[in-house]
Amino acid sequence: MENRQAISLFGKVAMQMDLLTREQINLCLKIQAERNEQGERKPLGRIAVEKAFLSEEQADRLAIVQAFLEARTDDRRFGEIAVANGFVTREQVADALALQKKEFKAGKGIRRIGQVLMDLRYVTQQQRDAVLRAQRRLNEN
Repeated sequence: MENRQAISLFGKVAMQMDLLTREQINLCLKIQAERNEQGERKPLGRIAVEKAFLSEEQADRLAIVQAFLEARTDDRRFGEIAVANGFVTREQVADALALQKKEFKAGKGIRRIGQVLMDLRYVTQQQRDAVLRAQRRLNEN
């Protein structure tokens, strides 16, 4: 299920990649809202495919980029918490984010920053887990 932020992000990415126009996105959002009122939940990308605004492949690629950008937001927060607790430096977080982005661009998927920081031996598993617990507590509020 998509939230408003994810929908907005999907549209922004689609426009940045010159795959959808603002008008096409607005039409898809309107259709999505109408379907939501009827109890049918459908991702924006699937509606764009139905309207022949996007191919399946384009919609899938956009969904992957969207997931990466959403993970980056969480991972930046993870980095802030890790720095605040003295586990890593800002430079180490920047290194990990750069490696994460490089791997994503190389088609290696989305590897979360906690794992990247562990693999770089910047944090221990216990430190990573402590940051994840703190992050979950913050997200609950």
